[in-house]
Amino acid sequence: MNRQSGAATIAIAVLALGIAGGAYFGWHEHQQLAKVRGDLAALQSDFEKTSAEARKAKADAVALRKDLDEQKIAADQIRADRDAARAMLDGEKARGERLQTELTLTREQLAFMKSRQSQTVQHAPAMPVLVRPTIIRAAPAQGRAVGATSPASPIQGASPAGQGYFPNK
Repeated sequence: MNRQSGAATIAIAVLALGIAGGAYFGWHEHQQLAKVRGDLAALQSDFEKTSAEARKAKADAVALRKDLDEQKIAADQIRADRDAARAMLDGEKARGERLQTELTLTREQLAFMKSRQSQTVQHAPAMPVLVRPTIIRAAPAQGRAVGATSPASPIQGASPAGQGYFPNK
């Protein structure tokens, strides 16, 4: 029996080692599975945080885009106002140059007129002269008067009174 009991002991020892090895392997795999589950939970938490941050960043980007579009519109309006002011300023400059040219021409004309006045003979200022009417006496006419006036005969197509100019007819 010794032999059988020694073989049984070896078999039991091998079996115990096999069970112990299997238990250790199971425990080790369970530990790794728990670690992987913990890592997965941490990754899911990080993913949710990152997703929340990405949604917030997207909302911020949309708001910034809207603000940028408004600023573009305002900048375009400012450019249009600047261009209109520049055109008005150019027009006013051209107007000022024309007025300056006209002023120079007027000054030259005044200087020419003054030089002509100095060359002409200076007359004494006009004094009023009192003129007395002359009385004319006509002698009585003898015979028929020549050149005496008589009423004119009416002209065809003339005004009813026969005189005057009426453009409306």
